Amino acid sequence: MSAQLPDRGLDAIKLELSSAADFTARVWGMAADGRPFTQDAVLDKLSREGALVRGLLREIRVGEIIGVKYRQRKARGQIVWTDGKNGNAEIRLLPDHECPWDHQLDRAGSETAPLNRRKYHRYEIGFLVELWSTDSRVPMRTSANDVSGNGCHVKTLVPPPTGTRLGLTFWIGTEKITGEGRVRTSDTGLGMGVEFTGLDPETKDRLQRWLDESQVSQSRSAAAGSGDH
Repeated sequence: MSAQLPDRGLDAIKLELSSAADFTARVWGMAADGRPFTQDAVLDKLSREGALVRGLLREIRVGEIIGVKYRQRKARGQIVWTDGKNGNAEIRLLPDHECPWDHQLDRAGSETAPLNRRKYHRYEIGFLVELWSTDSRVPMRTSANDVSGNGCHVKTLVPPPTGTRLGLTFWIGTEKITGEGRVRTSDTGLGMGVEFTGLDPETKDRLQRWLDESQVSQSRSAAAGSGDH
């Protein structure tokens, strides 16, 4: 079965790109038929977590990792939704990748309303967490990196597959938190992105506040230390 989408007309694609030139990006990856592709597409509904990609000429499966280059900045994202007919797909940036359009979000305004209105800033800090598969119950104690109130990235050579449910335990200060997560991205040799799916919004917000305060405290300590020399 071909992964080529129904012909929407090159003129329509060119018009779409020219009318949204500020948010045109280069995207590439593997199409549903197993063949590599690369093309220009339009980014819409921008957020720091991802974007809607419009104008795709090939069908791409949910879960596929694609590359995206906006201006001179590159990142990788995972397809989390696609309509399969009109060339639209939603991508979520991998946890360890910087948002290429971060500086454009203020300019985007209401025309590019974020996919996720709740903002969780990510910090590249050591974060002790215990994870285990809900099937095996064998715990893995590790120091996660790139942490926010919504999830974290864990470096591991052999991560479990995308979609795997995980039990998790971590601490907000001296408070022990136990909940559930899900593997959202899995890259062999690199690690996995874990979303805290089993935490209620209040707990996520408390974790984010704790991370914010910890970062401020560390910054102040570093500034004070540099002033001693």
